[in-house]
Amino acid sequence: MEDGTAEPVVNPVDDRPDDVFGTLTAERVRTEHHPVYDVTAHGATGDGTTDDTAAVQAALDAADEEGGGVVYLPAGSYYTTYSLLYGSDLVVYGPAATIAFEPSHEDATALVSKSFDGSVETSRVTIQGLTVESVDPEKGNGIGMAKAADMAVKACQTHGLNWHLVDIAGATDVLVADCYAANLDTAAYQADNLTSDGGLVVEHEDGTTEGAVVDGTTNRNVDIAGNVAEDCGRGVHLHRDGGHDLTVRDNRVRGCTGVGILGDPEMTWHDVVVAGNIVEGNGESSGIRLDGEYTNLSIANNTVRDHDAWGIAVHPGEDEPDSLPRGVTVRDNTVERVAGTGIAIDGAAGEVVDNYVYEVAHGTGTGSGTDGASPDSAHAGITVEGCDGISVRGNVLRDLGGTGVVCRDGSTDVVVADNDVDGAVWGIACFADAGSVGGVDIRANKVVGGPEARGGVWAEAGVRYRIDDNTVTGVDVGVSVVAATDLHLTGNDSIGDRDGSGAVGYRVRDCTDAVVRDNDATRFDRSTVIDGASGDVRADVPDTGLAVGGDCEGVRATFEGDQPPEAGAFAVGSRVRHTAPAAGGHLGWVCVAAGSPGRWKPYGRIEK
Repeated sequence: MEDGTAEPVVNPVDDRPDDVFGTLTAERVRTEHHPVYDVTAHGATGDGTTDDTAAVQAALDAADEEGGGVVYLPAGSYYTTYSLLYGSDLVVYGPAATIAFEPSHEDATALVSKSFDGSVETSRVTIQGLTVESVDPEKGNGIGMAKAADMAVKACQTHGLNWHLVDIAGATDVLVADCYAANLDTAAYQADNLTSDGGLVVEHEDGTTEGAVVDGTTNRNVDIAGNVAEDCGRGVHLHRDGGHDLTVRDNRVRGCTGVGILGDPEMTWHDVVVAGNIVEGNGESSGIRLDGEYTNLSIANNTVRDHDAWGIAVHPGEDEPDSLPRGVTVRDNTVERVAGTGIAIDGAAGEVVDNYVYEVAHGTGTGSGTDGASPDSAHAGITVEGCDGISVRGNVLRDLGGTGVVCRDGSTDVVVADNDVDGAVWGIACFADAGSVGGVDIRANKVVGGPEARGGVWAEAGVRYRIDDNTVTGVDVGVSVVAATDLHLTGNDSIGDRDGSGAVGYRVRDCTDAVVRDNDATRFDRSTVIDGASGDVRADVPDTGLAVGGDCEGVRATFEGDQPPEAGAFAVGSRVRHTAPAAGGHLGWVCVAAGSPGRWKPYGRIEK
């Protein structure tokens, strides 16, 4: 050009990327006249030692000033020492090019949108095929976008940066796809926001640095899809507050040392989908952990394996103890080989449905069903705590060293139904260690005990329990309920592991206002034990083996036997149905005066 700047150079490179112009091929470049700015025409050498920062920046500026185009980096290593700034309507393309970044500032970002400081707008940009590396492993961030829109980062990679391969800070309509990151101590892909200190750092040519403007801008419509993070501290990190419409899908996270997909406690995203990811840890990591408050959160079809504390966890964390995620769905995930808890939901409203969880909490199960000791509440297939309105349905849990499903402190309006638990120490357990549990419906679950099995269902210190139509086999205790008020224990079927060993089909201890009826117990030493109960306690026990403690205030019971009870505290109206009625005898006995065991009279004489 007459002003001395380089003419746009069109390079007939085949297989151009999908970008803001569509599929860009050499033929389209020739026929549609998309300008291509070759960085070597602006003085870049790509030899890995010459400082090419100014030359590459010149190509980016030329394209921006001319209204857009393709900035092309031929094969080579482009050594840069300060941040490269890109404008709008660009494709930055270098499928065999490496940006070897060595800034002065450890947090400086290699490639950043010009909109980072809010002075200009940056939009409609695709960055494809670049490799970004740190020359000094303790310095450098990768590809950043701040306050930008309509952005795509595709098929880029790194084998070592101090920070992230892609850092999204307050951007809109973003796609990060098919990238590869390895050997990062931090997160490979980060969705940041501009609502607190920190974020992207830009280093200028004179060595000064400038941070992205912190003005409350949040991320919107971000899709992180089909990427790989290998041997990184985290795969995807949702960092700082705010944003909506986020999708993290079909990514592969291998060998993460911290958390595979992490959301910070202060996050307040809404409309979030985490789906189809494979998250593999190193045995000391966590899989998917989303703290904070998420409205309309779907975690679906992920495979999570080889972690320590959690496979999948959603809870507010210590910084936001009162937040309540609503519309949380955890569905169709596979969680395997986790030392702590497979799926943990804390302070949420939603559902945990149709997940497959196995090989969890091996060697940690404790608790004896026959002496009333509690099940293990710290290690479980699925745990819900502090939840208000949550359903745990249709999950399959196998080979667990702890408890299948645990409902803990502060949970209300909980449904645990149609779950299939096989090989757990306890099948289902509800606790109130330091808070209250109320309105819990445990129904139609199937529990099969394993070699270390103790019991089927345990419920403790709650209000409004409905434990109905569950099937329990191969255990010492079918159902045990302690210190509950307003209990319905009906229609359950329990089959013990052995006879004559102190095993109990149904144990009700220190409960008030309880209804116990139509439960079957087979292969237990005693079918039903009621101890320390008071108030309106009604038991209809069709099998022999009812035992009522003398410390009860009065149990109105109907059960089978060959004589009135000699121990226990019974209320007026209790009945014994004679197991061997004969002509001239009676149909049974009825309690006519409450006491221990009360005063009993025969009824229904059978004529000879």
